[in-house]
Amino acid sequence: MEHALVGEKLNVPPTSVNMTGVKSQWKQLADIELQDVDRADIKVILGSDVTEIIIPRQVREGPRGSPFGVKTKLSWTVTETLLGYPRNSESLCFIHVASPEEELNELVKT
Repeated sequence: MEHALVGEKLNVPPTSVNMTGVKSQWKQLADIELQDVDRADIKVILGSDVTEIIIPRQVREGPRGSPFGVKTKLSWTVTETLLGYPRNSESLCFIHVASPEEELNELVKT
């Protein structure tokens, strides 16, 4: 990919998801190869400018409000509100990659 922004650490908390449990609850996901996630750190966030990678190739839908699977060139993902997380909550993730000049300026201020 051209012009990718890389950050050593993103301000997204480590995530754990029991995908085996999710798959057992939703038949539309049962035969999709998905691994459990145990306190994984987010390493990459893909934006909408990489359409050739993130465009859906296949979609597995279930009943309204249930998770759905999306196959991209990278792999399968599951999208929807996860169990145990309130639907009415909002979150904000702000990522800023500082240039060397900004980092030096911040160090001088400190």
